[in-house]
Amino acid sequence: MTDLGTDIATYLVAQGYGTIGTDIFLDELHDLPADQIAVFTGGGAEPDEVQGSTRAVDYPSLDVQVRSTSKATARTDAEAIRILLDCNTINDATLYAASSAPIYLGRDDNNRHRFVATFTAAKERI
Repeated sequence: MTDLGTDIATYLVAQGYGTIGTDIFLDELHDLPADQIAVFTGGGAEPDEVQGSTRAVDYPSLDVQVRSTSKATARTDAEAIRILLDCNTINDATLYAASSAPIYLGRDDNNRHRFVATFTAAKERI
């Protein structure tokens, strides 16, 4: 089983959103650059397990946070990523957007705008 956060970050790189370690990060936002994307993974909902079987479906959660000095850029990029990932299967996980639009998180301490798109994934575990 691959790491969902890494899979999503790698997919965003392939779609032209940046480079991992430069402006796309896993599980944290960096001070610089001002404009960046961070992919956060979480525990998610309880898995569906079949008694007497090793098969199960996990439902990990995933947040993609977009930060920019421009509110419009942060909103546009977050919405484009939400549309790109919603109902998309990447490796062995199908993602579903948890809301119909990215949520504005306000400004950080350096006055940069932040939006988050939240997803639930369905990932079969064998």
